[in-house]
Amino acid sequence: MSERVYETEQERSAEALAQAEARLRVLSAHLVDAEERKCTRTRIARELHDGLGRVLTGFVMQRHAAASRPSPVKAEQCRDDAVVLAQKAIQQVKAMSFQLRPAQLDLLGLVGVIVATLGRQREATGLRSFLRLRGATPQRVRPSHAMALRIVQDALNNVLRHALADRLVMRLRFHDADHLLRLSL
Repeated sequence: MSERVYETEQERSAEALAQAEARLRVLSAHLVDAEERKCTRTRIARELHDGLGRVLTGFVMQRHAAASRPSPVKAEQCRDDAVVLAQKAIQQVKAMSFQLRPAQLDLLGLVGVIVATLGRQREATGLRSFLRLRGATPQRVRPSHAMALRIVQDALNNVLRHALADRLVMRLRFHDADHLLRLSL
């Protein structure tokens, strides 16, 4: 085989490999998105049933109890309890909505929301936290960023709950401007 034929074959192989890697990245992104949707649906179903469903059932029971109480004072107490439950249901809906896709994500971007999250934790707990970024940071919000944010939040909660740390350094490494490659604490 001549050297030129060998070089041509090597170039074709390199190009085919690059195309295969690009297809693999696209398929991996689709797999991550599908898994995220599945996990999200499962979590929403559980939260609707266990959380919001229970609170709304309590609300309805308090309203029925208020209607059946002969004493106006007891009926008013049942209505007040129903209002408290309705307010709790509203808070749960807001919390679920935030978990699905925080409005801040669209406003601040992934890095901005992480910075804000670290700031809130610093104010609430006194934990000194630092953020180190490597790679090109995202300039636009991607569907996978909501999941990346939840991973970051879960990792931070685990540190707060289990590590008894007074200082945290969070390192985010981006593969490119759209994909988080690695998180380390």
